[in-house]
Amino acid sequence: VKMLTSLPRIFKLTVLVCGFCSIDAGRMPLGNAAKVTGLRSPRLTGAPSMTGMRSDMLRAGLPSLRIVGLRGGEGELAVEEAVNNLRSKSLDLGKTNEEVVQALKLMQTYIENIIKNPAETKFQKIRAGNKAFTSKIASLEGAAEVLMACGFESKMESAGEGKEEELFYSLMEGKQSSLPEAVKQLNEALKFGEDVTADTLGHMVTTGPEGDGEQQIEEFWRLSCTLQGHEGDVRGISVVGDGKLVTASRDKSLKLWVESKEEGGEDGKAASYTYKDSKQLTGHEYHVASCSYLGPSDENPNGLILSGSYDYTSSGQVKVPAVVNMWDAETGDLRHSLTGHTATVSSIACSTDGKEIFSASWDKTVRVWDSKTKECKHVLKGHSQAVWALLPLPGNKLLSGSADRTIRLWDTVEGKCIGTLTGHSDCVRALVMLPDGKVASAGNDCMIKIWSLDLSGNSLEQTCGFCLGTFAGHENFIYDLAVLPNGDLVSAGEDRTIRVWREGRQV
Repeated sequence: VKMLTSLPRIFKLTVLVCGFCSIDAGRMPLGNAAKVTGLRSPRLTGAPSMTGMRSDMLRAGLPSLRIVGLRGGEGELAVEEAVNNLRSKSLDLGKTNEEVVQALKLMQTYIENIIKNPAETKFQKIRAGNKAFTSKIASLEGAAEVLMACGFESKMESAGEGKEEELFYSLMEGKQSSLPEAVKQLNEALKFGEDVTADTLGHMVTTGPEGDGEQQIEEFWRLSCTLQGHEGDVRGISVVGDGKLVTASRDKSLKLWVESKEEGGEDGKAASYTYKDSKQLTGHEYHVASCSYLGPSDENPNGLILSGSYDYTSSGQVKVPAVVNMWDAETGDLRHSLTGHTATVSSIACSTDGKEIFSASWDKTVRVWDSKTKECKHVLKGHSQAVWALLPLPGNKLLSGSADRTIRLWDTVEGKCIGTLTGHSDCVRALVMLPDGKVASAGNDCMIKIWSLDLSGNSLEQTCGFCLGTFAGHENFIYDLAVLPNGDLVSAGEDRTIRVWREGRQV
């Protein structure tokens, strides 16, 4: 028992010595040291906690071991670990934050009664069958372990002569002196819990400090819904107006999804969002590789969904050419097709004013199309390998990322390259503009780079900017980047994780 109750400290030491990284709970073994972002309460000192790791994951690594809830506990550490375990289990089981808060308040009352009445033994024994305990503590998996971490132990005993034995939680001998510290830990947990509303639980959670003792923001993201319907892997996704999404798939189709909101209940449960399959767009002769959206215009009041396809080439013969299709975003009707690329159209984007459409291809070129006349205005040549990513910029500028490991800046009016960014050691797959005007890029080297740009095209050097920093964390290719409304950067990778970054740190 002594050895087992010290395990949380051993886990903390392992994290402290071995450093920080994110964890994919579905794939990474317990043996890897990790900084796990979980639903944790604030700490002002000490090493990072491992309690964000879910109990089912711990059991996967040590099938016969329970970390929290052992008899006796270890004061501050044991209480914190038990509270964090309770929160994690409650979130997994769909329990509300308010239920957790009520359970902690009842435990606080039990302990304060003992502190105020140290000679009254009746306060030192809690009958598990009483109404308050049953409804607020016994109903939450992991709640009783918090009480045990505070110095209680569970026993079967009789409540009086002639009565049957039942379960009691009794204060262990010699534990009264540790109760003030336990109350302090419960107070901190309650303060944290009361700051979390039903709307924020499962989205963003204020949590734990590291380093200099200042609290930082960590977040816990919970899956909201899954869009199912494609028969092949999904290669692209784009927002289409308000409350709609379009997805592109290797099943040769696109699907239009419409948002459906289910209001939260009176029990404090947050509103949930789902997307319903409203329309399927068919017409491509081969796999669909990319998609985008062109907003409404006089000519197309519903806006246009844009999709790029793979080419089907066999024995050196093109049997199905790559194409960019343009679909009515409301009716799903095919309006026009743009042809010219000789290989897969890997990315599509629109200029900031909507007057131009850009398409990138494995044929090493970027094409600039007039959105009104549908004519190809320029073929941008310069990359030595496939072009994977596009980012339109204000002032008739465009960035392109390529498998040749470079990012090129183009003047789309003149149709010429006016600068190059180098620094990635492998294919550049994603580009995104940050709120402060900087650009983020990512790709097969598993790195995210932040760039400051010179858009003037007047630089005496070939470069058009410089790298301000590099974010590391993904363990395999990074496929895409996006920016949240609050400015956070989101990355998705081959390592099956999605990571959120803020001010250079993974949150």
